[in-house]
Amino acid sequence: MGSHESKRLSKRPCALRQSPGLLASALAVAMLVAATRSAAQTMRVPKPGPLVYAWLDGSTVRSHVYVKLPDEPDARLIYDEPGIISQAKWSPDGEQIAFDDDGLLVMNADGSDLRRLTDAEFWARPPFTWGPEDHQITYYKPKAQGDGDLWILDARNPENERNLTRQGGGFAGPAWSPDRSRIAYSWGPVGGGTLYVMDADGGNIMVITQGRYPSWSPDGNRLVFTRHGNGLATDVYVVDAREGAAPQRLTQAPYYKYSPVWVADGPWIAYGESGDLHLISLDGREAHKMGVRKGIPAITNFDWFDPFRAVSAEGRLPSRWGSLKARETP
Repeated sequence: MGSHESKRLSKRPCALRQSPGLLASALAVAMLVAATRSAAQTMRVPKPGPLVYAWLDGSTVRSHVYVKLPDEPDARLIYDEPGIISQAKWSPDGEQIAFDDDGLLVMNADGSDLRRLTDAEFWARPPFTWGPEDHQITYYKPKAQGDGDLWILDARNPENERNLTRQGGGFAGPAWSPDRSRIAYSWGPVGGGTLYVMDADGGNIMVITQGRYPSWSPDGNRLVFTRHGNGLATDVYVVDAREGAAPQRLTQAPYYKYSPVWVADGPWIAYGESGDLHLISLDGREAHKMGVRKGIPAITNFDWFDPFRAVSAEGRLPSRWGSLKARETP
């Protein structure tokens, strides 16, 4: 190519310079690609835990409660007694564990100072959750088989309790919002049920959707829950915590899912399936099997301690666990 031709080409106007709209479109595409790459680079998988979970040895009919800390390779056995345990849950400050074994019991996180809060009555494994205050537990108290209400008791003084609901029926999976202003629960026959949200005083009851075992998002605007499909299989769904909202299905596998919980560290949902802990991203595109515990005992129902569930001394405002403990230090 001659020098004159080179000069003519160098003076030829660029198409992007001729069209400001085309330039803006190109810049928008470049920014979108960069943002997508940045999101992919920052999307890290959170480490599980601290975890607490229960397991029943069918051969010995002996219940076990384990605690698995993120920096320890093996889980710690902290409770080993004959009985049937289906749930074990952290207190909001991570110092205690409540669980069911012919009623409600509570112990320190290392298994010490075991105390019984309630006795078995019609249903030996009552659904329960910590809250609304950090020393309180909300649980299902039956008055007949399949008929009862939600009650709140003080874990420090179990005789100090009060009604939360009075409509009767079958309740499951109560879960307080991070600011403790609302509670989600499922109500209906065993194996089915409808998801509800109501205010802390028992008013403003909203029907959300069909489902069970809800858990709140850190901002208190959405719920994750499970719903039955064909046969015994369940899947994990996400829905806005408002009446008439359309749920989004995250999993599609022919297995039973347990204990879905919203993880505060990134856009992830954790749940139990096939004896292990699993993570799935909120868009459903990325899934991970965590390999928390290989072999027996297998994880089914578990509780993943997340700092956003801790509350301040006032009992209403969300507070990170470290900040809460720092204020308590003399």
